Amino acid sequence: MEKVLTIDERKVTFKADGATPLRYRAEFNRDYFADIINITNSLKDLSAGEADLSKVNTNIFSDIIYLLAKTADKEIGDIFEWYGSFESFPVFEVFGELQELLLGNMQTIVKKAKKK
Repeated sequence: MEKVLTIDERKVTFKADGATPLRYRAEFNRDYFADIINITNSLKDLSAGEADLSKVNTNIFSDIIYLLAKTADKEIGDIFEWYGSFESFPVFEVFGELQELLLGNMQTIVKKAKKK
């Protein structure tokens, strides 16, 4: 799945595929699904007014965004170069726009085989 967003007057493509969790582990040495669950729960708490952001690793948002961009464009440099190439980068706004992409990538598409 892919999505294109305009950030700092540039079109940026983001892509999630079956290897996204593996790339995430290789790049950041953390479990992709555990991090997604962590931030999903934190966002739920935030919307309920109960979040304690001091307990949330906010780098997770930046790491996921970067990985999705790098998956779409293998020529992107390291994370510091890429974020540094923008005048400003609205991390939480972009992450919100990418939630559908992330959820779509995690949905089950395997169908049960019919029993005979």
